[in-house]
Amino acid sequence: MDKAYKLIDQMREEDVTPDVITYTTIIGAIRNYCIARRLGDADKLVDEMVMKGLSPNATTYNLFFRVLSLSNDLGRSWELYVRMLGNGCLPNTYLHTSLTYDECQRLLELLFSPFL
Repeated sequence: MDKAYKLIDQMREEDVTPDVITYTTIIGAIRNYCIARRLGDADKLVDEMVMKGLSPNATTYNLFFRVLSLSNDLGRSWELYVRMLGNGCLPNTYLHTSLTYDECQRLLELLFSPFL
């Protein structure tokens, strides 16, 4: 993970401005590195993107939603959804399908867990 931050710093030193693709790739690497344990690091990178005038795109947000889904954090998924809309990013079909599926799965678990 530290190597990813060093890469961004090195890019800046070389007067290369990281773009949305750069940040999204790093966020994806964080996701693959340790799923939900380092999600806070990915959050910080999105905040950094926004501060630098870059808008996270649907792919960026989809990575987050996948991690939150795998960690069964539906509440945080909806918070992120609101944040995404607030940042002017419209969801794509993949995202809507994922959120709907996750919500239905969670609802079924809540409804049927007393019977298991």
